[in-house]
Amino acid sequence: MRPLVETVNLKKYFSVRRGVARLLKGRVKYVPAVDDVNLKIYEGERVSLVGESGSGKTTLGRLLLRLITLTSGEIYFEGKNIMLLKGKELKEFRQKAQIIFQDPYTALDLRQTIRGALEEALIIHNLYSREERLETVIKALKSVGLVPPEFFLEKYPHELSGGQRQRAVIARALILNPKFLVFDEPLSLLDATTRVQILNMINEVKEKFNLTYLFITHDIALARYISDKMFIMYQGKIMEAGLTEEVLKDPLHPYTKTLMMAIPVPDPETKISLPPKVSGMDAYMVISLQGCRFYPRCMYATQQCKIETPLLKEVEPNRLVACWNIKS
Repeated sequence: MRPLVETVNLKKYFSVRRGVARLLKGRVKYVPAVDDVNLKIYEGERVSLVGESGSGKTTLGRLLLRLITLTSGEIYFEGKNIMLLKGKELKEFRQKAQIIFQDPYTALDLRQTIRGALEEALIIHNLYSREERLETVIKALKSVGLVPPEFFLEKYPHELSGGQRQRAVIARALILNPKFLVFDEPLSLLDATTRVQILNMINEVKEKFNLTYLFITHDIALARYISDKMFIMYQGKIMEAGLTEEVLKDPLHPYTKTLMMAIPVPDPETKISLPPKVSGMDAYMVISLQGCRFYPRCMYATQQCKIETPLLKEVEPNRLVACWNIKS
């Protein structure tokens, strides 16, 4: 079966100049936000992309929707290289692939009503008559729990709560009936009660619209609830991939184990104990392109890990790990 979304050796490097070198236009250094990533997402899958801040998750999500340009590699959607799409084909892709941004406070134009924000997408894609557009907007608001929809049509974003804004953002994405959605940490700015409501709503619309989605999060515990398949990312590299329950039940990569050990336990008497080498290292150290990215923080690292980059390989059926210490 052909994947809905596929990347081949995908790379995105950002140039960085620091201090005097920036003023004098000296030697340019590059940060590999996404480095040689190969992933496949099939139609109907609920996929999570997990990693700490700065691991390249958001960059990867935006690359998949062609919101930023890649450095090298290929991205396919329905078998077509999206970097080669132009005109009508590119517009069709924009309709089929949507993103839900992290901050609902900036995702909406403060000068537009909720009706205007949702209707704009229909106008851009030349869908429906004026009367049909209003009916479609009302249905979209109902689908995300903004009821009665008539109450929200002429509201401005500042008149809504954070949870209501995020629902409106999701409705705006769903109104085009997309096949693929990227959720970029859509819950991080919401309170606990609202997060649960939005999570339940995401699962409901997934079934209703038969969506395929990539859910970006730093919370590995949340990924269990929201996904069937999981990718673990660190400093631009995919470290581990597999079915969510299998990864969480038996994490193989040292980085995945570290994430699991860092999950808070609702017991004040329980102390979190991380491997010594992990707890004493800076997560935002300079990235070395040689060897395993996790080498400086890994308590199991060997000399091979320092000089050779491990490939993401299948060690069990549908289970991929990039680690020299894991044997297939």
